[in-house]
Amino acid sequence: MAPIRIAVVGLGERILKKALGAIVSKPEYWQLVAATDPIEGARAVFQSQYTDVPVFSSVEKMLEWNDQTAQHPIQVVYVAVPHHCYPLVVSNLLSARLHLLKEKPAAITSEELLLYQRLAESHSVILSTAGQRRYSCAMARMKDWLPLVGDVHFIEAKRKLCIADLGNGWRAQSALAGGGAMADVGWHLMDMVIGLANVGRDSVPDVAYSRLFRVRTTQDYDCEDSAEKDNSKVDSVKDRT
Repeated sequence: MAPIRIAVVGLGERILKKALGAIVSKPEYWQLVAATDPIEGARAVFQSQYTDVPVFSSVEKMLEWNDQTAQHPIQVVYVAVPHHCYPLVVSNLLSARLHLLKEKPAAITSEELLLYQRLAESHSVILSTAGQRRYSCAMARMKDWLPLVGDVHFIEAKRKLCIADLGNGWRAQSALAGGGAMADVGWHLMDMVIGLANVGRDSVPDVAYSRLFRVRTTQDYDCEDSAEKDNSKVDSVKDRT
C-alpha cells in the first residue's frame, strides 16, 4: 500500500519538535507533502530542514496549490494551532474534503464541536483528535505497576500550565485559549485517566470533583493556571496485558 500523503498546519513546537520526526521516520506509512504557518520565521525553520516540501503562509494558499498544482494531492492533514485559530482552519480543511487529525482539545465549546462533526459528516471525511500524553514513558511505567495495586476505583489528577511567563502568549488569555489549564492540560488529565483505566468510549470515569485555581498572581493573565480532577467509578485495571 502506498504511504498516506499528509500535510501539517501549524509549525509550532508540537509539530516541529514532535510530529514531523514521527512522520518522516516512517516513510512506508507517511509522505509529507506540504506545510502551512503564517509566521515567516517558523516557515524558514521548516524549509531549512525539509527543502523539498512546499510550505505556505495560509491554509487557503495550500488548498489552492493542492487543487491546481500538486502532483500528489493531500489526503490527510494534521493541525496544531492556537485554540482561537481552529474554527476557521478546521472548517476550511473539512470543506475541502480532507481527512483531519487535530491536536487537542476537540473543541472549546459543544457548539464548535458539533459544527466540526457536521462538516466532517457532510463531506464524508474523518475527523479525529490527537492526545499523546497517555503514550508517554511515565504513563507506560505507571500502567506496568497498576496490577500490583489491585482494583482502582479512584484517581486524583493534577496539571498546570508549565510556561515561565503566562502573560506572554495565548495559552492563558481567555479570548484566545477559550480557557486556561482546564481547556488545555485538562484534556490531558482526562486522556491519561482513561488510558490508565483502560476504558472504552462508552465507559468514561465520572468526574467527582474538579477545581481551577491561579497560583501566579503577579503575572498578567486572565485564566486559571492549574487544574485538579478527582475521578470515581473507575473500571478495574487489575487484569491487563
